[in-house]
Parts: sequence; C-alpha cells; structure tokens
Amino acid sequence: MSSFRITEHDNIEDKIMIYGCSSKEMSKILDTFYESLPDIVQDKKNFLISLMESFYKNFTNKEQLEDYVKFILEVVNLTNSSFEEIKNYLLNTAEDIKIANIKCSLIKKSAVITFSNSAKIVFKADPLKNNEIFNNIIKWSNSKVSADHHLNIRKMISRDTHSFIDYMQTFEYKDEKDLANYFLHSGQLLALLYILNCKDYKNISIIPQPRYPALKDVDDIFVSMNKKLNFNISSKSIAHDIIESSVYKIGFLPGRLEPLAKTYVNSIKYGFVQHYNLVINNKMEFIDLLRFLLNSCSSCLAIITTRVYGLNEGDLKRQLYFLDVRFPKKQIIKTPISFSEDGSFNKIEKHRLLSLSARLGDHIIQKSIIGFNGSTISRNWITTVKADKKIALSPGCYDLYEGNSGIALFLLYLGAVTKKDYFINTAMEAMGESITFIRNLNKNNSIEIGAFRGISGELYTLSKIYSITKDKAIKEIVKEGLLLIQTFIEKQVNTSLFNGTSGILAVLISIYENKDFSDIKNKVIATANMVYKRISSQVSCENTNFGFGYGNDGVIAVLARFMAITGNFAIENTIKELLKKERDFNTCEMIFEKPSWQSGWPGILLSRIILKECGYNDELIDTEIYKALDYTIINGFGNSPYYYNGDMGNLEILEYAAEVLNNAELKNRCTNTFSELFAEVIEPYINHEKDYGNKPLSLMKGISGCGYMLLRKCSSIVPQILWLQ
Repeated sequence: MSSFRITEHDNIEDKIMIYGCSSKEMSKILDTFYESLPDIVQDKKNFLISLMESFYKNFTNKEQLEDYVKFILEVVNLTNSSFEEIKNYLLNTAEDIKIANIKCSLIKKSAVITFSNSAKIVFKADPLKNNEIFNNIIKWSNSKVSADHHLNIRKMISRDTHSFIDYMQTFEYKDEKDLANYFLHSGQLLALLYILNCKDYKNISIIPQPRYPALKDVDDIFVSMNKKLNFNISSKSIAHDIIESSVYKIGFLPGRLEPLAKTYVNSIKYGFVQHYNLVINNKMEFIDLLRFLLNSCSSCLAIITTRVYGLNEGDLKRQLYFLDVRFPKKQIIKTPISFSEDGSFNKIEKHRLLSLSARLGDHIIQKSIIGFNGSTISRNWITTVKADKKIALSPGCYDLYEGNSGIALFLLYLGAVTKKDYFINTAMEAMGESITFIRNLNKNNSIEIGAFRGISGELYTLSKIYSITKDKAIKEIVKEGLLLIQTFIEKQVNTSLFNGTSGILAVLISIYENKDFSDIKNKVIATANMVYKRISSQVSCENTNFGFGYGNDGVIAVLARFMAITGNFAIENTIKELLKKERDFNTCEMIFEKPSWQSGWPGILLSRIILKECGYNDELIDTEIYKALDYTIINGFGNSPYYYNGDMGNLEILEYAAEVLNNAELKNRCTNTFSELFAEVIEPYINHEKDYGNKPLSLMKGISGCGYMLLRKCSSIVPQILWLQ
C-alpha cells in the first residue's frame, strides 16, 4: 500500500509526500480540487489533509484518487445546494456551521458528513425510494396507535439523483425499562419486516435510539423479491419455504443485543402481535397503501399483497412459536405429579380421554403442511429437533422420536380406536416422504437405522399402518426396507435401542410377532439373526453405558425378547455377559440421580421386568426389580411430562411392572396417578397447544405422546412404544 506523512509546511504540495506516485500529478489533482471547494467547507487545508489520510488508510489503488476527490467534491457541492434545508430539517439548527470532514465509500456511493458542531448526516447517491416507502408505511402505522407505540420515522431529503438522511449513532440503554421498550418496538418493526416479506434482506439491524429504535439501512429492503418458480411441491419443500420466509430467518437485532433477546422475548412478541393485528384489522386499507407506494414494482406488490391476505390467527401463532424457538428461555420443565399413595380401585372415564385425543388429532391435522410427491399427497409438520446442543426448527423429520413416524403412529391408532378414517389417511400421508426415501435408498447411502432415530422406526410405523389398512403397497415398502437394512447391518457399531442395532432387532421382533406379516416370517427371523450376531460380536468391546435408550439395559431387554421368540438359549450367555458388565460397574451409584427410563433407574426396572416376563432369572433380578421399583416410585415423577424422560414413560413402566408382578395395589396406584397426571398435566397441555400452538409435536418429547397415552388407556390395540411392542 502507498503511504504518506504530513510535514509542517504551509504549501499543500509540501504537505503531501507520496511514495510510488508522481507528486506533480497528485498536486495537479489536489490543487484543482482545493480551488473548487466552496466556502461551506470549514478549513480547506485541514479538510484536504483529512481526506488524504482517509484515502490512504482505506484505498489500495492510487489510481482511484481522481475518482475519490471527484466524488467528495460532488458531495460537498450537493450539500451546499441543499444546505439550508439540511440545517433546518435534518440538523434542526440555525447555527452558522460548515463541513468539517467527510468519510466516503466509493463502492456504496455514500458518505458520512461531519459538520463543525459535530453533527452528522449521511449522503447517498440515490433517491432512497425504499426508505421513503418504508417511512410512509411507518407513518401509516403510527396513525393507528398511541404515541407510546410509535416507530421511528427516518428524516431524509430526497432528490432525483441523490439524498441526505439522518445519521444514527448507537444509543446505550442503561435502564431495564428502556431495554424492554427497545425490544417491544423491535417486535413491532419485526412484524412489518415479516409482513413485507423481507426475508432475504441481510443488513437489517434495529439500532437503539434515545426514543424509538430504527432500522439502520433499508436501501435494499424490497430488492430480493423475485421468487423463482419452484416445481418441488413436496410437503418438506413447502415447510422449508415457510421457515425461510418466517421471523425465524429475519436477522433484525445487532449482535451485541441478540443474547438479551432471550430475556426480553415476551416484549418482542408483544410488539409483534400488536402490529400484526394492526395490519389484520386494517387489511384492505393497508393493501391500498401498498398499491399506491409500490405501483412501480408489480412483482413486489404481488408477493407482499399475497402475504397480507394470508395473515391469520394460525400464522400468528406459528410466528410466535418460531420466536420462542429462536430465542429459547432456559426452563426446567417440571410437573406437580407424585406417585399416588391411593391403592383403591377407581375407573377411568375413557370417553373423556378419547374425546380429548380426537380434538388433539384434529388440531394436529390443521397444523400440517400438505404437498405432493408425484401424484401422492404428502404431509409434514414443522417441528423442533436438537442440533448441536441447540433446539432448531426442522422442515422435515421422519423418525419415531421427533418426527413424522411418531406423529403418524398417534394419528393411526386414533383413527383405529375412534373408527374415523381421516385420521388413518392422514397418518399414511404423513409417511409419504418416508416411503419415497425408502424407495430411492440404496446400499451406498449413509443413513441412521436405529429404532427411534432412524429408518427402522419408520418401518415400525409403516408395519402398523399395514396391519390396520391392509394396503399392499405399504407392505411392499416394508419388505423393501427390510431388505435394505440387511446391507447396513455390518456397518453398525452402535448397539443402543435408540440409534443402533438393538433398535433394529426390536423392530424386527415386532414385525415377526405381527400376524399380518406371517408370510415373511422366515425372512424377518433371518435378518434378525444377522442383527443378533452383530450385537453379540460387539458385546466384549461395547462401552458400559447404562439405561434403556442408549445403554445396555435396552440391549438386554431386546435380546431377552429375541430369545423368547426363537428359543435360542445361546442368547442367554450374551445377556449374562452384559448383566455382569453392568453389575461390575456399580450401576446404582452411577445413575442414582437419573430419573428417566432412557438413561436411569426406570430403564433398569423396564429391562429387568422384560427379562422376568421372558423367563430369564438369576439371584439378583428380583432384588434389582424392587430397588428400581422403589426408586421410580419415589423419584420418577414431577419431572418432564413426556415419554422420553418424564412422567408418562415412567408411569407406563410401573403399569407394566404391576402386570408382570401381578400386583393389584400397584396397578391401582398407577391408575390413580394417571388420573392426576391427566387432570394436572395432559389435559392442560393439550388445551394450551390448541390455544397457542407452541408445544413440541413429537411422540416421545411432545404433545402427540400425550394423545398416544390417552389412547393406550382407551384400547388394548395401541402398542407399547417404549420397547416397540
């Protein structure tokens, strides 16, 4: 880079020493520039020196000097021609001020002008039409609300070829009330940005100002509006578009304030709701305003008008939910439930449970996104998934744990129990993209194949769909999937129920025991034997993980079930080896504080009860059962409500234990605990989801699981999901 230094001489030529450039050429340019400066400049010599300092700090190409000084001179002259208006309107001053300094960007064709009183304005070499449009929209919204909820109207002077706009200096909020107001106004602005479909605008930043926050730059706010034709109309593609054009993707906060949004998310939501409803309540007036403001941009007008017509209560709930996901508060979900001491017999009102399940099913269908795979309808839901220790929105998740397969399982059995075919049809549509995926799968693909997080769980749901619908096309897909699984078995190193080979084996056992697949029993058992061999080969090198979902307890339970259906008692040796490893590692101490079935004592209870039911016994089984039983009763409730790590999963384990142990009192206590769980947690959760739409939808960690548990209380045809019955 060329450089220069200032020397102490009066002559301008002497004040500039340029290395690598002819000083005569430079002097000629600068002399011309100096002589052309109008009197509006405060100190021409210092002004020139300041410009040169800025030039050599920010420009590497010396040949740009002529363009640089030419642009600066243009800015000075245009400022001079509008100076009185600038002083009166933008600066609000009658002082005798002059230009002290200018810093410019040749690329952006913009400049920050500093005056002798330290006030600043911004020059732009375009007429700021988008800023004017946005200002007019804010003026309209301000006319509809009280002064406390007004938004910032940027001051600007716009000409045909250029414009001047107020300079925004970031303001530091020190008072908590001011911060709350900032985020409330940010929510109002976010509503306008969302309604105006500003999803692709990357420079949005709501800058703190003394009274109202304001958008830093809206020059290109309506530019990225050209929507390409998209012939991919699958439900996943549509869900992806919904997320991309939502508040989840609008970057509206400065980086330093983004972390605080979690604390003030309710303020953001309050402001968002206010301006969202403002537009809904004045929809036609707002559209007329847009037609007037955007008459020269028909593509923008069409897209934004479509967005405005689509505003409704359902969309508002969705955007508020997306804000909750984007700015998640740290919350420890607890229920008020403890295991009932009441051992008396009480009946459950099944009709009430079924009615609530049906209302939940209707709500979930209303929230679904419909698309097409070829000529076949596919359905999807925007759900939350865990990604890199964070919760994120997903446009398509198909597994049993967080995705469509779990939701479909609930809807399937809801239809079977209520005799309402539309629930069953929706379940089939929810598996549409899984079916397409399985059809297109080949052995070279890298996929998850576990029961809860993988293709095996999808096959589990499809097998249940076939049992109820007898749809031969579904059965063929299950067969295709089972053949493909064989090609992936040898690659598996994880043996867990959730992610690994024991999960595959659990699904194969379920299909083997399903009378509707009796014609392929031999093929299923052959595949199951392949999986068992893979599991047994890894027992000696397997890490000693505890719990049912991710540890050895789930593996032990699945092997016991496999031994029971095959009569292969060689499997017993593998079970003994796994039990010995677990007992040698003093499991009691290592998982004492874990109250969930997937990684704690309830999972040990489930594992040992399955062992006992399958005919396995040793001198420690009963001791472990009653120790785990006591722990689950005392510590297994009052946590999360859901199947995965909460009250519902632990309660079903205790119910299963009561059945296997033939303990009537324990069974009655379970029933009475369920009644409390229903009244205090499940019913309020479902009603809250219907009102606000902000609960996770999944089977294992969400509201579908609540509905599924209600169905299990109503009908014995609904299978136990914890061990993939």
